[in-house]
Amino acid sequence: MHDNCAKAYTSNSPLGPSWSIPDFATIFRSTDCIDDELNNGESSLSDEKLSEVPSWDDCGIVMDAVERPQLLSSHGNIYLDLGLSADSELTVHAPLDTDPLSPLTHEIVGRLRETISHKPRNSYITLQWSYEVENQCLEFFCPENIRRFVDLYWLTWYIHWPVIHKSTFQISETPCTLIAAMVLIGASYSTIPHDRAIARTYCDGVEEIVFGDEYFGDSTAFSVLNAACLERRLRSLQAAHAMCLFQAWEGAYIAKQRARRHRFGLVVAMARELGFAHASHGDLGSLTESNFNWKEFILKEELIRTLNYMVVLDCGFIIMNNMPPRVFVSELEADLACPEACFQATSASECFSYLQVWLSHPSASAGRISILDAVEQLGRKDMDWEKLQVFTHLGYLNLGFFAMGKVIILHVFQQTHLPNFTAIHSIIFQIRSSLCWQIQSIHMVRNWLRNWRTIWTLQGLSNTAEAFGTPLPPREIPDNPEDRWRNAGFMKDAAQFWLLAKILLDNLERNGHPSPVNPFFKKNEDYDQASMKHLKSLLRSFRSQ
Repeated sequence: MHDNCAKAYTSNSPLGPSWSIPDFATIFRSTDCIDDELNNGESSLSDEKLSEVPSWDDCGIVMDAVERPQLLSSHGNIYLDLGLSADSELTVHAPLDTDPLSPLTHEIVGRLRETISHKPRNSYITLQWSYEVENQCLEFFCPENIRRFVDLYWLTWYIHWPVIHKSTFQISETPCTLIAAMVLIGASYSTIPHDRAIARTYCDGVEEIVFGDEYFGDSTAFSVLNAACLERRLRSLQAAHAMCLFQAWEGAYIAKQRARRHRFGLVVAMARELGFAHASHGDLGSLTESNFNWKEFILKEELIRTLNYMVVLDCGFIIMNNMPPRVFVSELEADLACPEACFQATSASECFSYLQVWLSHPSASAGRISILDAVEQLGRKDMDWEKLQVFTHLGYLNLGFFAMGKVIILHVFQQTHLPNFTAIHSIIFQIRSSLCWQIQSIHMVRNWLRNWRTIWTLQGLSNTAEAFGTPLPPREIPDNPEDRWRNAGFMKDAAQFWLLAKILLDNLERNGHPSPVNPFFKKNEDYDQASMKHLKSLLRSFRSQ
């Protein structure tokens, strides 16, 4: 794929989810409880609402043929233009070998054939390769379906994982492993039941070719310093991350377990190999339109976002499955994400113009801000007004409590020699079983919660929703489906996770030490669970008090 890479990647090489947060899958609705908490100091979590809190399993494969069309209903029937009905099966309208994407189809099918036909004795892949399976595989990954499912990926999933640059994305130039993962995610949102069923049929095989890719891993021979190799390895990391997302939501029970116990650890290891410190734009102040390299800027921004959203998935496993964290706050030297307007720009000139607006804004920082920098600043007892103003312009992605709030608590507790956990929810979930927590540290956590709420409230009160003078992504679903990818994802509801953290800390302060009768303190066998029983129990306990 890249001539300058240490080893050429060829399309005929023999080597060669879904994390959607629809309204019905959120922990609780901000309109039901956040406003009450902010305004009245009381929560309106009713028993009826608590009974609707979904489990991790409830949010994936249970989204059946009735619910998924509702998720896309606001966009109209996008399949009519493709000649498909909601009940039709896959059809191939164009001869495979005449399509420019036919080499990609053959490469995906070839890798699946090799993997499934020669799987080891202890392989988790149960599918047996046959002439019928190969034909079905060719049909599912045909060029027309690749385009259709990738379009569905942009329409539905991208806003919740905005790490791939859509404006410069080209299917034919993207590694087959990443395309295969995007196809599975897109197919999981299809209104055609057959699409979703076939996607689950091949998910284990695709997982294997993704994690078996020659560019994946922390011990590969390919240099991370070579720009061409960095891009190819980043695509490999994105594909592996995407498969963790798909399997965690859509996979069978054992696949969900494998994603969080084993596969995600490999993703984190490769992220460390690429290096969090490398995920930085450096000094952007000296940029001019003549020396601005759009491709280089986008590559660095994709690396920044991919590594940052890896922390989001880590936090998701912590909250939903009570898993121990895999990322440490001291590692998070990556820059914060740039304003969405810069990343969503469709040309180099448009991107540069937004960069100029961002960098010249009065509230813009004089230098680079990393996640670690933000942790240190937000952890202070009193933030001055100027710093508060800066943080109100960071946007949904950077202020999203799900991505950033968790690391702040870790920073506080690392300084007090508490267990080395990496996220706000992880440290709260883990410190509940520790006898060495200190009241002073809890007060420091309270300071952070207060600072974050002040910043979030100020952002909401702004007359113009902007990030350093650039427009924020819209919160409402647009009438035109083609503009859906520009929307804000689940980060816009970050106040839900702030309230959850407040509940956890209130519970911790109120009890003071572990108690065998308190559902907040869990036994060891409650770790790494597929359901959210521990979280539901805590919320019910909070409601009853």
